[in-house]
Amino acid sequence: MKILETVILVHGFYHDYTNMLVLQEYLSEMGYDTVTVDLPTKFNSLKDCCATFKSQLQKLKLKSSKIHFVGHSMGGLIIRSFLSENKVPNLGKCVLITTPNQGSRLADILSPLMIPAQIFKPLRALTSTAQDILPPLNLPCPEFGIIAGKCNQLFWGKLFLSDNSDGRVEVESSKFDLMTDFIILPYHHKAIHFKKDTAQLIDSFLQTGQFERALMPF
Repeated sequence: MKILETVILVHGFYHDYTNMLVLQEYLSEMGYDTVTVDLPTKFNSLKDCCATFKSQLQKLKLKSSKIHFVGHSMGGLIIRSFLSENKVPNLGKCVLITTPNQGSRLADILSPLMIPAQIFKPLRALTSTAQDILPPLNLPCPEFGIIAGKCNQLFWGKLFLSDNSDGRVEVESSKFDLMTDFIILPYHHKAIHFKKDTAQLIDSFLQTGQFERALMPF
C-alpha cells in the first residue's frame, strides 16, 4: 500500500509549483500523498532555495512511513543540497529528472553572455564550476534514480549542444556517483516531467529501486 508514502515535488529554475502539478496529479492517481513546494528559483541562490525548502517542509509536519523526493532540473540540485545538510526521518528514495548534476554546458555558455549572474543567482548552481554538493547525511545513503532526456529541439540547445542532450542538459551531465539507476527518455527538457510514462517510471523506482524498462515509450 502506498497511502503512507509521500512524494515531495521540487520544480526547477525560473518556475514555481505549478510546473509540477501535472506530475503531481499522475503520482496522486497512483496512490501517493503528494506535495509541491514553491521556491524562489528565479532570483535567489541555491542556498536561499534550500532554506525556503526546509522551512516549507517543517510546516508540513509529515508523518508518512516513507518520504520520497522528486525534482526536475535545478529542483534535483535543491534536493541534493538539502539532504547534504539535513537528516530526514523516514527518507525513501529520490528521483532527479534532467538535473545537471555535473553542471550545464549551456549555463556555462549563456550565463556570462546574456543573463547577469548577480540578478539570476540560481544560474551559478547550474554551471560546471559550481561548488560540489556533499553526500546526504542520512545513512544508509538514499537510492537515487536519474532520468535524462534525449531530444534536442529547444533553440539554445540546438545552437550550442549536441544531439545527446534534452536541449538544456547533456545526458552525461545528468549522471553522478551516487545514482543507483539511470534511464533516458525521448523527451526535451521542458516536456519530460509532463509525460505519464515518466510518472510510471518514477513509481517503479520508488517501489523497487529500479526503473521498469517495460514502461519505456518505444
